[in-house]
This record gives sequence, structure tokens and C-alpha cells, in this order.
Amino acid sequence: MYVRKEITNKGGMDVEAPLVSVVIPAYNRPNTLQIAVDSVLEQTYPNIEIIICDDSTNHGVQEMLEPYLRSYPQIQYFKNEKNLFLGNWHKCFDLAKGEYINYLMDDDVFHKDKIKKMIYFYEQFDNITLVTSYRQTINEAGNGYRRFMLRSSSMKKPELWTEKYWLMRR
Repeated sequence: MYVRKEITNKGGMDVEAPLVSVVIPAYNRPNTLQIAVDSVLEQTYPNIEIIICDDSTNHGVQEMLEPYLRSYPQIQYFKNEKNLFLGNWHKCFDLAKGEYINYLMDDDVFHKDKIKKMIYFYEQFDNITLVTSYRQTINEAGNGYRRFMLRSSSMKKPELWTEKYWLMRR
């Protein structure tokens, strides 16, 4: 059974909000990770846990997170004793308690309504199994990288290329 939090919706009715686990595999990028974590904390969706598993070769990520860990009980941090590589992703997944899981890379940001909009589709439509969205990759200053234009002789006009993120139901 998954954890749900009772909230009051806009109409004044009490409803249950499923827990969403945002899992972040981290590696040596405390500056961009801080921006990524802030984008999760700014979400308009009310029931989120943040799981950060750190594969870093130094303590920069851990030091940056210390004030967050004191102020935000929904953040859980795990420093790996050795580098797990892809296993770090699996560790994040295994530690997540949410009914829904959303990966966030330590150099990306979420739009403030991302989780709320994605959960809406799961809750309103029974046949939905995967919801995707675009992501914005950032540099250490928090600025987004430019998107690439794809051109092909079969395309009538250029298309924007970007990577997608997904939210999955367990």
C-alpha cells in the first residue's frame, strides 16, 4: 500500500494525494543539484518526497545539502561508500516509497506545475501508464542550454529537439 496525503482541493473537498518520489542520482555537481532540488521544492503538488543518492568522489554535494536536510524532512540523502554508476539509479528507485516515481538528473529543473499536471492525467484517465514531459538541462549558473534544431529533407519545417522526462506508476 502506498502513502497518500489528505489535502483540501480548490472546491473545499478533502481528497487524497498520492506520494510522488522524485529520485535524483547525484555526481559531483552541487551547484546544479541545488537548483534542481529547489525546482522540486517549488512544486505546486502537495505530496512529494525527494531521494538523493550521491555517487560523488568528494563531499561537495553533501555539504551543499546539509541546510536542506535540516529544513526539509521530505528530503532523504544517501552517500554511497563506493561509486555505484548505474546502480545508483537502481538504489534511488529502491529507496522510493511513492506510488509514482519521477527521475530528475542533478543538472535539470522541473517547471513548478510539472508533477501536478502529470498526476492529473493518472488520476483522471484509467488507461494511462506513462506520462512524459520535456526537461530543461542547466549549467552551473542555472541557465538553460540551447535546444538543437533538427533538419531533414522530409521535414516541412525544422523541429525542436529536447529530451523528455517521464513519471511512472509502480
